[in-house]
Amino acid sequence: MEFSFGDAVKDGPLTLGLHKKGSFHDIVDAEGCQIVHPDYSTVLACVREYAKENNIPYYHKRDHQGVLRHLLVRRAEVSGDMLVALVTSTQQEIDYSELVSRLLALPLEGQITGILQICNDSLGDVVQSDETKILYGKDWFEEKVLGLTFKISPFSFFQTNTSGAEVLYQRAREYVLGEINIGNAGETGNGNMTENTPGEENAPGEENTPASDALNEKASGGNATETHTIDLHDKVVFDLYSGTGTIAQLIAPVARKVIGVEIVEEAVEAAKENAALNGLDNCEFIAGDVLKVIDDIEEKPDYIILDPPRDGIHPKALQKIIDYGVQNIVYISCKPTSFARDLAVFQERGYELKRVSNVDLFPETVHVETVVLLSQQKPD
Repeated sequence: MEFSFGDAVKDGPLTLGLHKKGSFHDIVDAEGCQIVHPDYSTVLACVREYAKENNIPYYHKRDHQGVLRHLLVRRAEVSGDMLVALVTSTQQEIDYSELVSRLLALPLEGQITGILQICNDSLGDVVQSDETKILYGKDWFEEKVLGLTFKISPFSFFQTNTSGAEVLYQRAREYVLGEINIGNAGETGNGNMTENTPGEENAPGEENTPASDALNEKASGGNATETHTIDLHDKVVFDLYSGTGTIAQLIAPVARKVIGVEIVEEAVEAAKENAALNGLDNCEFIAGDVLKVIDDIEEKPDYIILDPPRDGIHPKALQKIIDYGVQNIVYISCKPTSFARDLAVFQERGYELKRVSNVDLFPETVHVETVVLLSQQKPD
C-alpha cells in the first residue's frame, strides 16, 4: 500500500494518507482503511504521529521543498511479514532510529522484517529509489502462492490481493491443464470468482456486467459437462507479458519448458530469481517487447498464456501470436474493453471462447480480472 505525505488544505498541517478524490495536491488522513489488514493502519498512525511530534517537513510538490514524501507498506498474506519503507528527499539528514524503535514496538498481528529509507529526489510525484538504506532487517520477504515461494521487495510487482490472486492463478492453471469441470458454473471462491459457460444465462438475481455481456454475446460452443486433461510434459508453453513469472512457474512443473517474455527488465530479473528459489530449471525469461522478441525465439509454442497490460495486445503482436496456430490459448485480462477488441480478432481467425471466469481481485471497485480459454479446432 502506498500512502502520501502532504496536507488536506494548502499550507495546512501534515497529513499522511491518500489523495483526495480528483485532487493531485490534497492528501487526507487515512483512518481505518477497510480493504487492507489492520496492521497497515497501525503502522500508518505510528509514522504520522512520529512525523508530527518531530516536526519533520513534508515534501511540497509545488516548490519541491521538504523531506517526507511517501510511506510504502507491504505485508505477506501467509506469514504476516511486513516491509515498511519511508520515502524521503535528501534535503535533510535525519536520524530515524526513534521511528525504528516505535515501529518494532507496535502490537501487530504480523511482524516487521524490514524498515527502509528510500531516497527520492525526483521532481515528479513518483515513488522511485535513488538510494535505499536498510534501517532494520532486510529489504525483502517471502510470499507463498499455491505452494511456490516468491521473493517480494519494495518495488516488486505482485498482486496486492494474494488470496484473490491464488483464485485467479488456480483458474488459469486449470484452464491450461484442462482440469476444470464447467458444470460447476457460478462457483465462488476467496477472490469472489464466477464462471459462465459461453452462452449460459446468469442465475436468478445475478446481474450481467458490461464485460460479461460482451463475452456472452461473442461466445459460441461449449459443453457444460466437458472435462479433459492436457498433457504438457513434452510441450513448450509461452507465457507472454509474463511479469514476475508467477503463472509460468505454476505451469513449469508439468511442462517440458516455459518461456516468459516481459518488457520490464526488473520483473524479468525477479522471475529468474524466483524460479531458482523454487528449483525450476525449465523456465526461461526474456526481457523485451513481445512484438519484437517472438520473432527471435527459435522454439515454437504448443500452448500460449497471455496476460497483457490494460491496453491489451498490440495488433501486430496479436497477429503473430495467432500465426503460431496453437490449439489452446489462455488470456487473462484486467480491462474488459481491450479484451473484447482482442477477442474479436481471435474469433475472426477461428478461435472460439470455451471458458470464462471473472475474478474480483479489487473488492468495492469497478475493476475485474477475466480469465478465458480460447480454442480452435485443429485439422486431423
